[in-house]
Amino acid sequence: PISFLEYLKENLTMVIAVTAVTVALILFLLLRSVRAENKASEGRQIISEAEHDKLTGLYNRDFFVLYANRLCREHPEIHRDAVVMNIERFHSLNTLNGRDFGDEVLRTLGAAIEDFLTGTDGIAARLEGDTFEIYCPSQADYRAVLNRFQSRLDERFPSADIRVRMGVMPWQEGLRPEQMFDRARSACGMAR
Repeated sequence: PISFLEYLKENLTMVIAVTAVTVALILFLLLRSVRAENKASEGRQIISEAEHDKLTGLYNRDFFVLYANRLCREHPEIHRDAVVMNIERFHSLNTLNGRDFGDEVLRTLGAAIEDFLTGTDGIAARLEGDTFEIYCPSQADYRAVLNRFQSRLDERFPSADIRVRMGVMPWQEGLRPEQMFDRARSACGMAR
């Protein structure tokens, strides 16, 4: 019988070759895996950027509608309300104080909405300019929610006269999110 060490000595060249090929194959597979992960990460980043408004980080309109419909379809047992908000006279505010100021107002309101939705199954989007939509589990007191957003803006911009208005369409069986938001937009427009 031949010992393992004797076998290695007699076949050293073959052992080195097999070991080198094995190490090379492992390195090749690791490199390929890293490249695939980087490519997937880039894809996720592109998708995330396409889904979200760059200024506020909230969803953009297209993805928001898709997710709202999906939430409605997949969790019909959860009653969600449609909320539309906008900033009164935002164009004038932007013109008088500059675009950077207006952008900061939008970011502040977006952050307040994110805080409001934390821990809920709700989602939000920034539409054109100063309009925001929220699809959230039903709330008992939307006046308090509006006051919360208004207070956040008042604290951040004490010398500016910034007013937020809100329209709400409470959950109603049989209505799709689009229908609810149409009604919430009308209510927001009447809330002067």
